[in-house]
Amino acid sequence: MFWRLKSFVALRQVIGVEYELLLQRRLAGRGVPFESEDELRSLGLTKTPDVRLGLPVGVQDPRSGQWREVNWIDSKALFGDKVRRVQSARAATGHAV
Repeated sequence: MFWRLKSFVALRQVIGVEYELLLQRRLAGRGVPFESEDELRSLGLTKTPDVRLGLPVGVQDPRSGQWREVNWIDSKALFGDKVRRVQSARAATGHAV
């Protein structure tokens, strides 16, 4: 049973890295300047999103129609349950730049 848990954790890590790389490729392909999590950590930052955008991007909220300024993206390859949403929301407050 323990090996299954270790395999699941390893799989989650691999999926997370793959989605981060996909995010970086898509941003680069669209010419969006950004710094990766590794680059931010090399600057001594301890709380880092997956990417910090070089310039803010405007995104329209589909529910309210309001425009929001986006400065960073934290990719979540696995999410959905209430516990994970609460953890993600708490983590997001630490990324304010």
